[in-house]
Amino acid sequence: MKKLTVMLMTAVLLVALCATALAAEIYYVKTPGGGHLNVRAWRDTDSDVIGKLAYGGQVSVQEIYNGWAKIYWGSYGDGYVYAQYLSRTKPSAKPSGSSGSSSSSGKTTQTSGTFNPATAYDKMEPVSYYAQVTPATVSSSINLRWGPSTSTPIMGVRRSGSMLHVIAEDSTWCQVYDESTGECGYMMKKFLLEVSGVSGIEG
Repeated sequence: MKKLTVMLMTAVLLVALCATALAAEIYYVKTPGGGHLNVRAWRDTDSDVIGKLAYGGQVSVQEIYNGWAKIYWGSYGDGYVYAQYLSRTKPSAKPSGSSGSSSSSGKTTQTSGTFNPATAYDKMEPVSYYAQVTPATVSSSINLRWGPSTSTPIMGVRRSGSMLHVIAEDSTWCQVYDESTGECGYMMKKFLLEVSGVSGIEG
């Protein structure tokens, strides 16, 4: 009887693990400078770094919350990476001219121009509201960038009327999360109009 109970418990555990695995989604590391991405013990840049992911590396994402992706991290259990450096499609090649320097979770990136990541991200205040993309003309699109500066690479564009979840901001820039694509990036605040009464986005 005891042996049968153990077997049943094992079977239930395996079913649960399989169900969890099926619910996960595959993403790839896509840092702007081609550097490594830190894996942290918790969704906080002050938490311990428990590993690194190479550019183009595949990860199994369980959920994305407040700009952080919860991933499977081997025998350690769960790990957390900054969601803005993940893509649903695998990058074709490492960016040209990459020095191979590490890219930290949300704090440092390889950028050009006068952008100083050591101070830029620290000026962002955590917030939570939904905003609509509002370019100067309805037919225009607004750039979604890797960092809060026009000197950082463009990761995509969003058309007029697109709804984004704003998770941090300063006087000029907003860190936004697109719930329809799972992408997290930065957009100029002047092109975003706060929408009241929006608690979630279908997509």
